[in-house]
Amino acid sequence: MIWKFDACGFDFQSVQLSSIQPELYSVYQAAKAISTGSRNITLANLASPELVTDEAFHLIVCALLLAKYGDAILNFERR
Repeated sequence: MIWKFDACGFDFQSVQLSSIQPELYSVYQAAKAISTGSRNITLANLASPELVTDEAFHLIVCALLLAKYGDAILNFERR
């Protein structure tokens, strides 16, 4: 799977999902959900070890936290 990315963000329509590994499909759906606000990945998907490896789960959770709280984290000023 090759990710298409440019100044406008990810081009999810150009990604070919045929014969994709299940754990990569979950990462793809999570990236799409974070980027576009879609709801293509569920808690049941994330909780399934057959669909999401431990490493992918950690990456998805970190990405979700950055998407939600990134501005506050990146604008953090030490006093």
